[in-house]
Parts: sequence; C-alpha cells; structure tokens
Amino acid sequence: MVASLGLVGRRVLFLGRLNVARDYLPGILVILAIPICTVVFFRFTLFNALVLQHVSYNCLLISTCLAILLSLSSEVMMLLLFFCDPGFTSDTEDENSHYCPVCCLYVRDYDHHCGIVGACIGEKNMGFFVFFLITVASLMWICAFFSGLLWFLLLKETTPEGSFINMIMVMLIKEWWMSSLIRPFVAISCVLFCYGAICTSALGIFYWVYVFRGLYSLERRRRPYQRGNVGDVLRHMCHAQLSGKILGTFTHDEIST
Repeated sequence: MVASLGLVGRRVLFLGRLNVARDYLPGILVILAIPICTVVFFRFTLFNALVLQHVSYNCLLISTCLAILLSLSSEVMMLLLFFCDPGFTSDTEDENSHYCPVCCLYVRDYDHHCGIVGACIGEKNMGFFVFFLITVASLMWICAFFSGLLWFLLLKETTPEGSFINMIMVMLIKEWWMSSLIRPFVAISCVLFCYGAICTSALGIFYWVYVFRGLYSLERRRRPYQRGNVGDVLRHMCHAQLSGKILGTFTHDEIST
C-alpha cells in the first residue's frame, strides 16, 4: 500500500501514487470516520422515533441539510489538508521556513506537524486546517445536541413526571442501561461528541485568532514584525497542489533529508 524508495524526505506513497506523511494512518481514519459517524448519527439519533415525535419537520430538515453540508465540507477540507502541499521548499535558508522533524523537509510558514490528521501545517494549507476545525466543530455540536436531546427523551420516557432527581436515580440503575442497547450508545455518543466539539472549537478559535493576527506560523510568532495577513492564507487555498507534484521537482541534493 505504501512505498518510500527514492522519495525526498521521510514521506511515503499511499496506494503507490499519493505522497503523504509517514504517519498517515490517523489521517486515513479521520477521513473514513467523518462520513461513517455522520451516517450512524442520522440512522440511530437524528431519525430515532423519539426525536421524530418531539422535533418539528422543518427543524429536522434544516438540521439534516446542515449536517450533510458540514460533513461534506469537513471531508473536503480534510482531503485537501491531507494530500496537498503545505508549503514545502528546497530553500533551506529562507527565514520564513522551518524544518519538520517528521517529514524531514522544510516548510514555509511551518506551524506544526499534526499527528491527528497526519500532515504538516504550513503556508499553503493553514486555510484548510482552520476551516476544517470550524466545520468539524460545528458538525459535532449538532451531533452533541441531538444526542443529548435523545438521551433526555429516553430518560423522560422512563420518568414521565420529568423530575431531575428521578432521572439521576434512573441512570444509577444497571438494568435500565442494559434493557436497551440504544441507551448506552446514545450516552457514550453524547459524551464523545461534546468532548470533540469542545476540543475542536477551542482549537479552532485559537488558530483563527492567530490567523487574524497574522501569527499563523512558528517564525511569525517568534518575530511579530513579520506578521502575515488573512488574505495570504485564503489566497493559498485557491492554488492547492498535490504534495507529490511539488516534491517531484526537488532532488536529494537540493534539500536536507
């Protein structure tokens, strides 16, 4: 599936054609997880009979369309982030470039190598990174909201009087959890979606602040007088190229590996 013979830096070829980082597996899992989790959310949470009974048709329609749009946007941003050039350069003397210890290559406006998505974050893909964070965070908030709603409805179904204390007491009963697989599934889903939404939202806000302040790389934060601007980040999104196409122009003599 992968090969690295003759490649510049410590990169590998995925499926024999696409140049990716050597720690590409987490990125592949994220790419697969987005559509799978969205479909599971639709099947077992959003279109659950209890939710359909208590949520209006218009609200469900808007939520479904929004979730599909955010899922597609997240998937596209992730694919571009994973396969496209982050800003690799053969100019090792460029003061705006930084050495990535994972890929063993220099990257312009290098920020970090993200092990979760398996890609360097630099000049040409910072835009994809921040948009990925905001779209996936929004998707997770929708999933967390409806998972929480379904969890509440399942509890209310058992305690019609709606007493908060009674709901807490019900959750302490093992038999209640084991009587239906949907109950532990919804509870775990809600916790995971909330955790993911909080983490990605916090990270997204953090990086959007950096982008708007023009401090979206290690070197720019070390030398604030070299601040960039939002326009540069957005402009690079319109000229994305596959990493393999860029690295194909490099040689082992041009750049340290």
